[in-house]
Amino acid sequence: MLSLCAKPSAPVAGRIELFWAVEQPRREARFERVLPSGTTELVFDLCDAARPPLIFGPHSESFEKERAERASFVGIHFRPGGAATLLGVPESEFANSRVGLDAFWGRAALELGARLAEAATPAAGLRLLEDVLLARLDRARPQHPGVAYALDELAQVPARRSIGEIGRRAGLSARRFIALFSAQVGLSPKLFARVRRFQRVLQLAHGQPRPNWLQLAICCGYCDQAHLARDFGDFAGISPSAYVRLRLADPNHIALLPEGQIRPSLAARA
Repeated sequence: MLSLCAKPSAPVAGRIELFWAVEQPRREARFERVLPSGTTELVFDLCDAARPPLIFGPHSESFEKERAERASFVGIHFRPGGAATLLGVPESEFANSRVGLDAFWGRAALELGARLAEAATPAAGLRLLEDVLLARLDRARPQHPGVAYALDELAQVPARRSIGEIGRRAGLSARRFIALFSAQVGLSPKLFARVRRFQRVLQLAHGQPRPNWLQLAICCGYCDQAHLARDFGDFAGISPSAYVRLRLADPNHIALLPEGQIRPSLAARA
């Protein structure tokens, strides 16, 4: 499997976390459950250049999708709220959904996909993708300073302030704060904070054969281990111990059998 990641250049680094490319000639599982991250992904399928690139919007719930036997993709992993400024569309337009970029960019989205499919190397494709977004910077919508402040506060672990206090410090009424944040980030402040807290646990637990769940729960801002277990049930559909037993290669992707059952990894079956 070929996998490539590239950090964005300074002009777009505040909106994009990374560019990536994946090429895999053969994959075993045909279905997978994708866990919510609260962020947006833009994905180009190079095996089918006629297919519009897909925006995977910020999710507050897991979703299941079919995987092709052969994969060749390039994509963008946006920072929270970054897609709204660069794509020119409020992230609330594609929250908890997958939408073709052509719905917003028209033929330009399909033409970009075709150019990426013709790129000589994955690295060349990522450079092309960045060049296209750099050219859109002069049309980029600025992020509201109150939303930017809130995102910075919500990135602190454990949280220093409540959602209500963050809104007040941003100089916004509760209603205005929720409306602005939801439009630009795609989820309400409270729901976004909850998803990101869950994600912090996944990143810390990934690769550990026996995580100390109580310690992780307290470290990431949960009241107790039971509180963490409830979020696992809501967001992943399984318990923390069942999640660890899967020994996932990627903390956010769970391979499924066609009937919807979770497929154990080869390592877990060994």
